[in-house]
Amino acid sequence: MIIRTLLENKSFQEKLGSEHGLSLLIETKEATVLFDMGASDLFARNAKVMGVDLANVDLAVISHGHYDHTGGLQTFFEGNNQAPVYIHSAACGEFVTPGEDGWRYIGIPKTSAPEDRFIKVQGDVEISKSLKILAEVQPNHLNPPDNKVMFQKGPNGYELDRFIHEQNLVLRQGEKTVLITGCAHKGIVNIMDYFYQNEGKWPDVVIGGFHLVNREWSEEMVEFIGKIGEFFKSTPTHFYTGHCTSEKALRLLKNQLGNQIEELSTGMVLNLFD
Repeated sequence: MIIRTLLENKSFQEKLGSEHGLSLLIETKEATVLFDMGASDLFARNAKVMGVDLANVDLAVISHGHYDHTGGLQTFFEGNNQAPVYIHSAACGEFVTPGEDGWRYIGIPKTSAPEDRFIKVQGDVEISKSLKILAEVQPNHLNPPDNKVMFQKGPNGYELDRFIHEQNLVLRQGEKTVLITGCAHKGIVNIMDYFYQNEGKWPDVVIGGFHLVNREWSEEMVEFIGKIGEFFKSTPTHFYTGHCTSEKALRLLKNQLGNQIEELSTGMVLNLFD
């Protein structure tokens, strides 16, 4: 299994660009899967530099309905005329956050994307024996504090986003498993707990963002991240993270976990289990 980081917040390779976003190309023995598409066409430009032809993607999965994961949708459709895109049916809502001049739209960019390319799903979906969408995560505890500034339009105006539209991806290869997250708005601990309920074991590898950014750092936030680190350390899982995890949170987690956690960056290629 090969996972190529087409886009991340950071790039340490001169020829590859970065932006606030995420895009991963997953090559399994069964299929080539695109997970998220960044905030613009940059993921596709990076793919070209990396020798990746997006026309060969068999299917795509969108983690949730925010611009930094869906901004490249139109570009993808222009470069691939056949791959279905698995997206939660609630992902096309009006998502906003407070800005300097009122509400700032952070949802899927308004494009002329062909509706027949979307497979709109609700809940968990077993795509195949080696691919599964996990969406029915319950945000029981240790939820990202920054969620409090994420809203969606409801029947009575704007209300806190409950992230019903969030999806995670499970990859299986033999006895090995990988959990892919976009932003883990429902809480990375809750997502891993739900993975355990489904798979009967912890994932061997977790890749993605954990949404540990915070606009106001405090002792409470440091303690919050410490609890997540304690949980991570109690599992045999290896972590690759970046995007919305934040540099400060990653530094704190690295202090707790050492080599059990690594920073994800544009151009990074993970060759797993082979």
